[in-house]
Amino acid sequence: MRYMNLQLHEYVFMPLPQRLARKVLQFASRDGEGRARLKLSHSELAELAGASREAVSKVLSGWKKQGTLQTGRGFVEVKNEVTLRKIAGI
Repeated sequence: MRYMNLQLHEYVFMPLPQRLARKVLQFASRDGEGRARLKLSHSELAELAGASREAVSKVLSGWKKQGTLQTGRGFVEVKNEVTLRKIAGI
């Protein structure tokens, strides 16, 4: 019940970049080289963040240009975790 309440709060009160940053940090795991990676497509991330794929792709593209993360076919790699945590508000 607490988890569902938190999800509802995020969807209603947080802007998409903040929600998306939280989801990336929540679901990313470290690989053998210590990189934080997430094996999800933009569509899957959009479902998790409660947004459209187009909106998520736009946010991810901006972060990619800033050097915050790297994207590829079916994965997201966190390049600057400090910046992503600031966006997430944590």
